[in-house]
Amino acid sequence: MSSEAIATVVKMMGALPDATQNQIVEHLQSYVADLQDELSWDEAFANTQK
Repeated sequence: MSSEAIATVVKMMGALPDATQNQIVEHLQSYVADLQDELSWDEAFANTQK
C-alpha cells in the first residue's frame, strides 16, 4: 500500500470516535488475514499446476 493510501485511511479514521476506530481495525485485521489465506491457497494451487 502506498504512503498516500495509508495517509488517506488514517485521515478518514482520525475523524471517528475511538470505539469506531477499534471496530475498523478489527475488521481490517480479519479482512487482511482472509486475503493472506486466500493468496496462500492460490499460490499452493498454482504450484500443483507446474
